[in-house]
Amino acid sequence: MTPPRATLTERITKHVIDRVPVTRVFGGADGIRESADALRDGSGEAGGTLPFLRDIALAVPHVPVLLWSLVRDSRVPIRYRAGLVGAGVLAVSPFDTIPDFIPGIGMLDDIAVVLLAVRWTLHAIDEPVLRSHWKGSDASFAALLRVSGRADDEITVEPT
Repeated sequence: MTPPRATLTERITKHVIDRVPVTRVFGGADGIRESADALRDGSGEAGGTLPFLRDIALAVPHVPVLLWSLVRDSRVPIRYRAGLVGAGVLAVSPFDTIPDFIPGIGMLDDIAVVLLAVRWTLHAIDEPVLRSHWKGSDASFAALLRVSGRADDEITVEPT
């Protein structure tokens, strides 16, 4: 009996993994294969760049819900709630330091202010309060906290 023939995607992946020297950045061929396998089967057990990026992508839709919930929560200090509201108002305001009609860089000031306000808030609020409002997965929550600059030892991922 002949072994099943590899698909075109598998052959291209093998060619790239085995021959491109950039793979050393991602932990070598084995690291890329483990990450690709983890993405394919959804286990996420293999560490590395790809599962982390997947978790960040999965966290993005839940961030506005989290922020709106934090603004309405009385456990969050007023200065953080006001900072989030102020960043949102500034983002939709027609008055900008860099006019929005300039292609490519017009919205950079808005994005920078919103990201700084979100990072400031996520960094300051206790994890149980954040977790109580989080609607996404534990892995995406941990990835969001990691991106916000919280130390890895502060992040606890509860098993599901």
